[in-house]
Amino acid sequence: MNEWRRLAILGPTFGILIASGALLFLTRRSILPTRAALVGLNTAYLANAALCLVVYGPMPGTVPSRYGWIVTMVIVWPMLLELVWIFIPRQKALK
Repeated sequence: MNEWRRLAILGPTFGILIASGALLFLTRRSILPTRAALVGLNTAYLANAALCLVVYGPMPGTVPSRYGWIVTMVIVWPMLLELVWIFIPRQKALK
């Protein structure tokens, strides 16, 4: 396998893991444990989906043979938005 191809495969996966881990480390005092667990679970699924998208994206085939890739492409965006949503600081409700 070409080294650039290997880097293109591993880069997004490790980038997602490192960025999420860094954000968790920086917000460890203010994030709830359940949210931290959700971040860990979402990060694992998102990194796996990114790996699948990069590996199977350039594969030839008809549309029916690529349904899995298309469904993964659709699912990645809500997972990414959920991760971003978790890290947005919440404002306290006024009483």
